[in-house]
Amino acid sequence: MRLNLIIYCLSFLTLISCGGDHSEAKLNTLKTVSELTGTPREAMSILIFEHSDSCDLSGPVISITENTDCGSLTDRTAWSTSINGKCTNIQDVSASEACWQTKLSTSTLIFEHSDSCDLSGPVISITENTDCGSLTDRTAWSTSINGKCTNIQDVSASEACWQTKLSTSTLIFEHSDSCDFSGPVISITENIDCGSLTDRTAWSTSINGQCTNIRDVSASEACWQTKLSTSTLIFEHSDSCDLSGPVISITENIDCGSLTDRTAWSTSINGKCTNIRDVSASEACWQTKLSTSTLIFEHSDSCDLSGPVISITKNTDCGSLTDRTAWSTSINGKCTNIRDVSASEACWQTKLSTSTLIFEHSDSCDLSGPVISITENTDCGSLTDRTAWSTSINGKCTNIRDVSASEACWQTK
Repeated sequence: MRLNLIIYCLSFLTLISCGGDHSEAKLNTLKTVSELTGTPREAMSILIFEHSDSCDLSGPVISITENTDCGSLTDRTAWSTSINGKCTNIQDVSASEACWQTKLSTSTLIFEHSDSCDLSGPVISITENTDCGSLTDRTAWSTSINGKCTNIQDVSASEACWQTKLSTSTLIFEHSDSCDFSGPVISITENIDCGSLTDRTAWSTSINGQCTNIRDVSASEACWQTKLSTSTLIFEHSDSCDLSGPVISITENIDCGSLTDRTAWSTSINGKCTNIRDVSASEACWQTKLSTSTLIFEHSDSCDLSGPVISITKNTDCGSLTDRTAWSTSINGKCTNIRDVSASEACWQTKLSTSTLIFEHSDSCDLSGPVISITENTDCGSLTDRTAWSTSINGKCTNIRDVSASEACWQTK
């Protein structure tokens, strides 16, 4: 009987309890990340299992990320959850409620019809990118911040949203000198286009909870001012970083190549203004990225910024670069004349030491074949028709048992 029970447990790919003593055993037929790498697994994954009490990866699985809309999961079920590799057989609830539960201790939530943060009713998740202004027609009875529930004065969800952002955000108030939330408020995030705010006004600003009654200016100028000390900005028609003229914000995801028709007369990096040689905004943009970015140069062995350049970020789809070439690379300002290869292969090479990759048709992590990059937002369930022969985790290649890419993906998470 004991032997049969052990054989039965071997059919699972997750940590489950077996035997009369209920001892936990690692019975994975596909090795865990920590066993593959010899290092502790990173805290990176929350999974919900619909039809399994023991976190069986062969059934339907839902990956919960920062951007998951828990409210969209009301029609799906949750039988168990895995948080950072720890499997828990939970009370069977909707996947929506289970999703909210996993977010409770690390998120800001607004509850519309509950004074006690009841997850079974309508819940609104407040993230950095939430547009509080869009919540004027919804209500707020209580809030939960990092697991602490507060029964608040009943207000609009919009006002409650702004209130939760107050201590950690940069806000512009259009018609108030004292940062009054009952009027129009503009949230300034990393990706906001300050140039789009020229028709709006700014009477006061709040930065991390400190309210300042400023000189009344356009919201655009006030926006740029709040970004000045922490951002990289290019000024088109000013040698002295004048915020009243056209300004270009350089972020991680900006496409410098799209700026060839614009000019650069000066730059400001973290508040330091430099009158540069007048060049295209594209070249100036690449120059500001040089010391902190990974760049591929198509037609230059010496990282010449005046030619075509490809910026490689964590979200770059290396597989889309098969028709482009790579003659040299620059990583954090260090230029290397590489063997001429496709930009796709060069891209994968730059990601190798810091990424999780699945190789479809290679047991030895050959970058010249099809490669799948596994990120926090990868939908493992979409990979059922693809295969996995080997994996590379932070540069360590492992020839795994051949399985579907979906199963290998879930295992890495």
